[in-house]
Amino acid sequence: PELSPELIQTLLLIAEGHTNWEIAEQLSTPENQLNDNSIRERRRKLRYLLSAENSPHMIAKAFKFGFISVDQIE
Repeated sequence: PELSPELIQTLLLIAEGHTNWEIAEQLSTPENQLNDNSIRERRRKLRYLLSAENSPHMIAKAFKFGFISVDQIE
């Protein structure tokens, strides 16, 4: 699957254990204000694109496909 840079950044923040609210706060820009619902939609899209059953499965597949690596996680 292909993932946009925004979706990959979202994956990294999920892997670091951030909440939807925290992710929205970190990724929002003046031109693009995100909220809890928009991050929830990104999670759904990521699960769909990665054919994952849940968030842990999604993160495992992100590692498997090389979208994220342990070195990127803080």
